Amino acid sequence: MQQTDEYKYLGMWMSPLGCMKTKNEKISMKSQWVGRLGSAARMRASKYDVLQEVWKSVAVPSITYGAAVTKA
Repeated sequence: MQQTDEYKYLGMWMSPLGCMKTKNEKISMKSQWVGRLGSAARMRASKYDVLQEVWKSVAVPSITYGAAVTKA
């Protein structure tokens, strides 16, 4: 059997040091989304409404899923 340093399981990169690769990928994705949200909010009349809807429809489900996966 061949041994590897890291592998992907249920969408998370696992290695002897933990899930740092997945954590760094998620942080990078979050930064990209914050930039996109800022751009969208600047283009709209009601910035608060745009950000609130995106938070409820994208961020909350992502955080909930991430918390459930990393807990297990």
